[in-house]
Amino acid sequence: MRFVNIKSKEQQSRQGLNKERPAICNRIRGLLSEFGVIAPLSPERLRNEFESMKVHLPTLATICIDELFLHTDNIERKLLKFDRLIKETAEQDERYRQLIQLRGIGPMTASALVSAIADGKEFNNGRQLAACLGLTPSQYSSGGKQKLGRITKAGDNYIRSLLVQGASSIMASAGRKDDPLSKWVCDVKDRRGYWRAAVALAAKMLDTAEQYFTMESHSKVIIQQHKQKLTTNDTNANMIRVKTPQEIPVKTLGYKYPFNV
Repeated sequence: MRFVNIKSKEQQSRQGLNKERPAICNRIRGLLSEFGVIAPLSPERLRNEFESMKVHLPTLATICIDELFLHTDNIERKLLKFDRLIKETAEQDERYRQLIQLRGIGPMTASALVSAIADGKEFNNGRQLAACLGLTPSQYSSGGKQKLGRITKAGDNYIRSLLVQGASSIMASAGRKDDPLSKWVCDVKDRRGYWRAAVALAAKMLDTAEQYFTMESHSKVIIQQHKQKLTTNDTNANMIRVKTPQEIPVKTLGYKYPFNV
């Protein structure tokens, strides 16, 4: 049985604000549609569309929509505040400092992964972690015929969306690079499409992060066992030399940690 790790207060608050922002934009689109205005999905384009149509709308509707946009601006300021608080808290964790060196993983993704994975003992491999976060395809198999569907979208959708966004940022510049990862993701995109490639890359990033957590936990156990043994023999425990997680090769992507190509 896998237990859900408790999010910090800052993460819970930010997640709530992240859901409230698109809800307000949808309310504005609904109000504009009452006057025959089909507004775009982008918040920036929505604001520009409203500014251009303001003179043709009733005064009361204009005041109401202006108040909603002010509320949206307030949410943006709060999101920046919580982002800063989460980053300051996470910077004290060694796992966070190592994760942000991974390509495609920023401060928000790293802090969310640290909270979700913890020490990684409940996962035997990266695919189990990807399945826990809903990044593996659903099974519709019977007998000897295997049929895979869409990703399950199970688990924490906040972390899943952050990973897919990070994968999209890698793919944006992958065509201009010749490293193995960029070549691989471009090949997958050409064969299977953009979003399948983004999800596959997100699962690969997650696999690399899980291997780091596993190696970090394993290294700490080895150090503790050696120190106990040396202490029992009445020798100097500080003379121990054990490989750190940074020196252990990560096999998934063919690079040594930190994953920086």
